[in-house]
Amino acid sequence: MAALAQCTVELTPETYAELVDFMEEAGEANSQAIASFVDKAVQLRIFEKTSQRIQARTVDLTEDQIMAIVDEELAQARNHNDRRSR
Repeated sequence: MAALAQCTVELTPETYAELVDFMEEAGEANSQAIASFVDKAVQLRIFEKTSQRIQARTVDLTEDQIMAIVDEELAQARNHNDRRSR
């Protein structure tokens, strides 16, 4: 397992109670399960925000233009990985 970073998260009492109730219903109301749940929720939120930013930047592009950008980026990433593996 990867090393973990510690932080303190402040929740409203209502949100904390809802979280604990939710985790208890799932049979996982221990601190490690709650930490894992919060970690996954943060990752999901970052992904959602990143997706929204990308969508906003590409709103004026056609599907073909977007696919061309994706293809170009994939080719560059593959070339980079090929050079690293040699």
